Amino acid sequence: MNLNDWWKQFLTGVMGTAIGVGLTFAVSNWVDNHKKDQAQRQTAMMAVYDIDEIVRLMKENSQEEDLIFPILSRLAAHPEMLDKTSTDTLRMAVLYLIDDSASEPLWINDSKEKAFSSGMDAWQNLENFQFYDNVQECYRLRSELYRTIEKDAVFQRPISYERINQYIGMVDSDELDPDGSFSAKGLRRILRETIQTPATTRYLRMYPLRSSFFSRYIDGIDQLNMENKFLMGITDEEMASYVRKNIQKTKPASPKLLAGTWENRMNDVTLTYQFRKDYSMDITLSRTDRINLTIDDMDVQVRVPYTYRMSGTWELDRDSLRINGAPSTAEILSLEMDLSNRDSLEFYKRELRENLMQNILTYPIEQTSEVSMDLTGERLFLSIPYTTTLGQTESIRQQFIRK
Repeated sequence: MNLNDWWKQFLTGVMGTAIGVGLTFAVSNWVDNHKKDQAQRQTAMMAVYDIDEIVRLMKENSQEEDLIFPILSRLAAHPEMLDKTSTDTLRMAVLYLIDDSASEPLWINDSKEKAFSSGMDAWQNLENFQFYDNVQECYRLRSELYRTIEKDAVFQRPISYERINQYIGMVDSDELDPDGSFSAKGLRRILRETIQTPATTRYLRMYPLRSSFFSRYIDGIDQLNMENKFLMGITDEEMASYVRKNIQKTKPASPKLLAGTWENRMNDVTLTYQFRKDYSMDITLSRTDRINLTIDDMDVQVRVPYTYRMSGTWELDRDSLRINGAPSTAEILSLEMDLSNRDSLEFYKRELRENLMQNILTYPIEQTSEVSMDLTGERLFLSIPYTTTLGQTESIRQQFIRK
C-alpha cells in the first residue's frame, strides 16, 4: 500500500466516524425533541380536558336547579299539592332548600390546577403564552364563582344544617324510613314549615340571579377553552382518543373482539351476554328477589332466586352497541322458593312463574349503549343512558368480564 492509498483509507475512516457521530447526535436530538413535543402535547391535552370537565360539572349544577326550581315554586304557591307529590319529588325539594356548604361541588376540585401550576417547565415549553394565560384565567374564574357561592346572599339556602338537625330531633317514628332517611310524611312536614317562610321566598326570587351567575361563568370558561383547542390545534377526535387512552384507559370495541360470553355481577344480580359472530345473542339474567307473603295468617318475607334466558340480536355501529331481546323466546330456567309447606310452595311458584313471564313479555329489551373495552380486551364497558327523576339524561357504566 502506497502513501496515497493509506491516506485515502485514513480520510475515509475519519469521515465515516464523523458521519456516524453526527447521525447519532442527530437521531438523539430528534428523539429528545419528539419526547419534548409529546410531553408538551400531553400537558396541553390535560389542561383542556380538565377545563372541559369543569364546564360539564358546572352545567350539571345549573341544570339541576333549572329543573327543581319550577317544581318548588309551584309547591310554594300551592302547598295543598304536597299531599299529592311523590316522595322522590319531595326529597328533591327539601335537598334544594338545605344549606350544603359543608360539601364542595365536584367542579371545585383543584388537584389538576395545582399539578399544572407546579410544572412550570412544561408550561413554559409550550411556547404559546396565550394558551397559558387562558388556562390560568379559566381556573381563576372557577375560583371566583366558588367564592361568590360561598359568600353571596344570593346563594344562601333557607334551611341550615342546624335547623335540619332540629327537625331530626323532633321527628315521630313514622316520619323516618327504615334506613333512617325522612319518609314522605317527614318531608312534607319540613316543607310545610319552610316553603312559605320569608327565607324560602327570598331564595326562590333570587333564582334568576343565580342562573345568570352560572351562565356568565360557564360561557366565559367554555369560550376560553374553545380558544385553547384552536390555539393548540386540538381536534374532537384527538380529544376523544386522549380520554380513551389516559382517562378511561380503553380502546374501541370491534365485532371480532365482542364475540364471546360476557358477565356482569352486582349484589344479587348476574347478567350474561353471549355475542355470536352471526350477530345473534343470548341474554341470561339471574337474580334474587324478596317478596312478602301471608301464610297461615302470618306475614313472611321469602327469597326467590330465579334465572331466565332470552334470545336476540346485536349490532355494533362505531362506539354504539345496540341490543334487541325477543321476549317471545324467553325461557325461565329456574325459580326457587324457601317454604316448608310443599302445597303452598307449588302454588306460589306457579303464580310467581306466571307473573315473571308476564313481566318479561311486557318489557322487551331494547338498549343502545356506548361501548368500549379495556386495553387487554378482557373487560367490556357499557354506558347505558337513563332519565333521572329530575328529567336529566345520565349514564350507568356497567363492566362485563369475558368468560
